[in-house]
Amino acid sequence: MRALRDAAQLTIGGDDGVGESQAMDWLAKTLKERPKWVAAGVIFFILVFLVGWGGLFLERYMEGRARDTVLSALSELSPNATVTINGEAREPSPVLQALRRIHHVESHHSHPLKPIEIEIRDGAKTIKLIVAQDSERPDEYWVYQPGRNYHNDSLGKFLGCTETQVFR
Repeated sequence: MRALRDAAQLTIGGDDGVGESQAMDWLAKTLKERPKWVAAGVIFFILVFLVGWGGLFLERYMEGRARDTVLSALSELSPNATVTINGEAREPSPVLQALRRIHHVESHHSHPLKPIEIEIRDGAKTIKLIVAQDSERPDEYWVYQPGRNYHNDSLGKFLGCTETQVFR
């Protein structure tokens, strides 16, 4: 406390009586009282920051896990697999090739357009996906797995994007 008083004297210009004494008393009182709520406030903001980053990390992790599951299923398909797009049969090779290139894309503030339903059948195995063209990039398609998802998105669980002209 004496060091604070000496520092205050140096900056104020010496001991001129009551004003300096009151300032030092106020400073000493403030330093004693403030740590209780300051510490709580700092801890609160650190926790909010960690929860926010944790949520972003969890979202990216879940997307990657779902994408890896679908990519694994696509890699295990036999040459006899069939593909339908919106109920119409299509040549499987270009569609599967495009879907095997699904990857994470950082957001660029666009949105998916009209959904296209894709069904891949291989014996008893069926993989259902939804792709939707990006609103800004005509060769980019958002890929979803229908069903429940963290964001309650009507298209399903977001898996990533692929660049192709196959779905036009």
